[in-house]
Amino acid sequence: GSVLGVALLGRRLFSSAADFWAGVLLAFNGFALGLGRLIQYQGAVLLLSVLTVLAAWEFARRAELRWLLLAGAFVALGLVMHYELGLLAPLLLALAWAGWRRTDDRRRTLAAGLGAAALAGLLVALAYLPLLLSPRLAATQDYLGVRVGGARGLNLGFFVEMGTFYNSTYFFAGLLLLLLAGLILGWLRSRRETLALVLWFTPFLLVYSLVMEFPGTHYYLLMASWSLLAALPLATLGRSS
Repeated sequence: GSVLGVALLGRRLFSSAADFWAGVLLAFNGFALGLGRLIQYQGAVLLLSVLTVLAAWEFARRAELRWLLLAGAFVALGLVMHYELGLLAPLLLALAWAGWRRTDDRRRTLAAGLGAAALAGLLVALAYLPLLLSPRLAATQDYLGVRVGGARGLNLGFFVEMGTFYNSTYFFAGLLLLLLAGLILGWLRSRRETLALVLWFTPFLLVYSLVMEFPGTHYYLLMASWSLLAALPLATLGRSS
């Protein structure tokens, strides 16, 4: 599901060639392959993050209210599964603002958006309040204390370790090189789309690099946006050949 969602997002953002390569890169990414086989939250959170961004982008592009409501529903479900999806907030706010500016009835859109946000907040509160009031909260705080405590050396060593554990060294190094090339190409050719992708992955990368002492496998949430950017130079090469 995440692979198809990324491919569709690649078509909406860039081109049909980019959608193919974005889907291929995510499909062969070890994080997606490995965590997709676990009966945990990771696969669902990855899918919901992609669907949230897709719906928010469509709202920014078309200014149709249904896309805003869909984005709110997807992000609420994602937050119920893991609070980390809250790091999508900067991107979602930027896309919501862009869509709101294009809509014909701004007052109606604002009212519907605030109503959807309130319902989403209620759903998230119903999921998290029992946990916050639980006597087992202390154990959760101990767990978070191990995970969060300030990164050392930007966690670069651990990032490389996890990247080459779930992927071959060649694939991981190639992905990073394609990502860099995609950032340059995107800035020159599709600046708005590239900025949206940068705004997608930057909050996650900052938290994993500066806040979390042990990010674990959470780098998987970078891979969708990185696959989209890395697809740009491959799509360009395909057109020129």
